[in-house]
Amino acid sequence: MILLRSGVARGDDTPHVLRGHRGQIFAVKLSDDGSRVASCSRDGTIKIWDAVSGNEIQSFRDPDRESSGASPWVIAFVPHGTGIVSAGPSLRREIDGDPLRGGFHEFVGTTINVWEPSRGQSIRCCRFESSLPRGVASSRDGSLIAFSNERLDVKVWDVAKGIVTASSLGPKGEVGGSDGTWGFDEGVRRFVAVTRSELPLPGVDGRPPMMRPGRLVLCDLATSKVRTIADPDGGGYGSVALSRDGRTISTVLYRKPEQAAELQFLDFETGEISKAYQVERMIDLSCLVFSPDGKFLIASHGSGELLITDRISGRQFRERLKYGGRVRALAFLDGLKVRVVVGGSGLTDERDPITSNLLPKPLMVFDFKMPLMSP
Repeated sequence: MILLRSGVARGDDTPHVLRGHRGQIFAVKLSDDGSRVASCSRDGTIKIWDAVSGNEIQSFRDPDRESSGASPWVIAFVPHGTGIVSAGPSLRREIDGDPLRGGFHEFVGTTINVWEPSRGQSIRCCRFESSLPRGVASSRDGSLIAFSNERLDVKVWDVAKGIVTASSLGPKGEVGGSDGTWGFDEGVRRFVAVTRSELPLPGVDGRPPMMRPGRLVLCDLATSKVRTIADPDGGGYGSVALSRDGRTISTVLYRKPEQAAELQFLDFETGEISKAYQVERMIDLSCLVFSPDGKFLIASHGSGELLITDRISGRQFRERLKYGGRVRALAFLDGLKVRVVVGGSGLTDERDPITSNLLPKPLMVFDFKMPLMSP
């Protein structure tokens, strides 16, 4: 059963607007408790915001930004600390003339920084010769940092010991997707991702070509055991999430266009489906997030809706957001509340007074109250 209502924002009915970045906003994260927002931008900065007041708390800038020309692409909070982890290309290299005059460039390597707000700087840094980063995560205490790249190579960095272990997960010819198509557990001991083939399938009935159906890749990083799951009926997996304890996977399975998508919950150990529910009309679910206890799952939809699912009973509830824009981050709060960050995609008509570049659209953060989902 699916219920639908118009979204309700925080009590004053006004979202907090987060302004300050001077370039495209690449990634946005909410801390586990929803109290802070982190964002990183093409301008080379990482900003931390107070999600309750909307005030900017701190801003970091990559110390190698001026020499490397690269910016952080992905970020993560240290769950039980105050730190921020970022990953981005190590170097932007020009390969054909001046980029301001139509030249080209490429990005090389990956740099990971651990930022400590109390010091206002990066306290740890590690560089890799690898494909470009797609995701980064921290263990609860920040002692282990994991990141995945577009080739589904996963590296785990023991910060104190300086030891890096690596696992190559991607089946040959397949690549990882963007943010939302991979996930680590809270201890960065387990990893799940959705792959895509580099070769598109031919179009059918005049339709444009489609990417080859996605597969699920599960990896126990402690043992390097890898399992690949493909839908036997030729469907493809979309977004994916892993519960904090690493026991449950949630993913969206797409089959034929005229069929409803299926929201699946799988056991990480066995790869078996424990629950599956049809999701009509929600053809592009993304930003899947488990509640801390793993009972609920929330996902966003491009039309400005959220879908809340009770994993055990299958009861679902749709929330139509009052404030539009792409959903960038979600977090469960106490008292059946959910915090949402939207926006930050695209540019405004306003120009930066220093660079004359167009400024990015601002982020907005607001809360809504979940319904009582008892039968």
